[in-house]
Amino acid sequence: AQACARETFGRARKAVSKLCMADWNRALDEEAWAALRDARVPFQAAKVGEPPRHVLITLLRDEAGGVEASAIDARCSHRGGPLELGDLEDIEGASCVRCPWHGRLFCLRGGREAFAAGGAGIARLSATASQRVHDVEIRKDGVYVRLSVDPASCPSDEHAYGAEARSAPGGVAKGP
Repeated sequence: AQACARETFGRARKAVSKLCMADWNRALDEEAWAALRDARVPFQAAKVGEPPRHVLITLLRDEAGGVEASAIDARCSHRGGPLELGDLEDIEGASCVRCPWHGRLFCLRGGREAFAAGGAGIARLSATASQRVHDVEIRKDGVYVRLSVDPASCPSDEHAYGAEARSAPGGVAKGP
């Protein structure tokens, strides 16, 4: 089964690289963007490109009231958990999302995995990104994402084209 998944992933990645991954794709329409902008939801998941890549879009707010949009792969690099079902956490000023399946923590700026200190805070960050980071642009008619064209592999690539997020009745995420 793993060999089949790797083969499917390889074909999907080749298909995407044949397309111009540098194109901007509308990821969120005006309604979804308004929900994110007005803080009714902490983040939005979207499918971008063809084949569809799962991307997590977040608005990062600073203490001065400024906002910055970020986009990382929406499937956890560890086992493909649905990050859109995770919790948004602020750890020492770093906005992070915690995977609901196994508790992995990823910084929304840079996509690096955060390793917690004994009690609270971040002890260290992974040396490289665990979640692929994509460009985001906010326009009048919604939010656009330009998928990364970095040829270097990233751990989240393995799960980025996976199936829909799985959840148990009542909305509690379940995973392998």
